[in-house]
Amino acid sequence: MAECKPLTQVIAQGGAATAIAQRLLALCYHNGEGVEANTVQAALWCRRAADGGDATAADNLPGIRQCNFCGATPVRKLCARCRKTRYCGAACIMVRQ
Repeated sequence: MAECKPLTQVIAQGGAATAIAQRLLALCYHNGEGVEANTVQAALWCRRAADGGDATAADNLPGIRQCNFCGATPVRKLCARCRKTRYCGAACIMVRQ
């Protein structure tokens, strides 16, 4: 996985690679790699990448804030243990346990 700190530098510099860097930063936030998992930031950066013309980001955007169990949006919580599994409420987290 790409390092998130250099991605923020690429985004700050602008240019053709900006949308790709934004998508990769969204993945960092989505997966909690290099930063704390944050679905709001993941969705924000994915939306910016999609708006910048990144087709992969546009394809990924609908799934970023979906519940891993029922597909509801927006996701309200992350698993306290892994910080990666997203769920919408108590009923869905009980399925995992």
